[in-house]
Amino acid sequence: MKTPGTTALRGLVVALALAAPAGALTIRHQHTDIADASGQDRWRSEFYFEDSMIGIGQGFTLLFDPASHAALTDVSIAGPDWDLIVLQPDTLLPASGVFDGLALADMPDLSGPFQIEFTWLGAGTPGAMPFVYYDIDFQALEAGETVPVPEPGTSMLVALGLVCIGGSRRRSPRKLRREARGLER
Repeated sequence: MKTPGTTALRGLVVALALAAPAGALTIRHQHTDIADASGQDRWRSEFYFEDSMIGIGQGFTLLFDPASHAALTDVSIAGPDWDLIVLQPDTLLPASGVFDGLALADMPDLSGPFQIEFTWLGAGTPGAMPFVYYDIDFQALEAGETVPVPEPGTSMLVALGLVCIGGSRRRSPRKLRREARGLER
């Protein structure tokens, strides 16, 4: 049986599905402050791909602002599916630093993160990184910014809250019955 609410909900889901870009690429980042033996502010960034359908000859480029990044070093443990390259930021041109990955296989392995270490020249902590996703002819398919990996603590708090809400809802009818029995006596 179709109700107005069900029909509206189905229409909303269809509209959102059609509005979402096909094959949208999401790259999540996690920045970690690492030991600074040289007195510089060194960081390691890990990049994770979500819901991607990367094919042979396609790739990504992460851009590092020369005003806030220096001394880029690839520390990824990429398999034979990837050709990775790092180009240093240049403040004289100015030109962004580049971390580029070209897929050498169809549906390359994305199970582990791509990692890069760098000296942070900016204030505060590193944030979202601009990226470009390109095709076999190096034409941009999509451009965007990385998004943070959700904090495990936040996810745990949400899960705990849902369990507590579910538990309180389950206990409420029993408590009401007990109270009703107590009133009847």
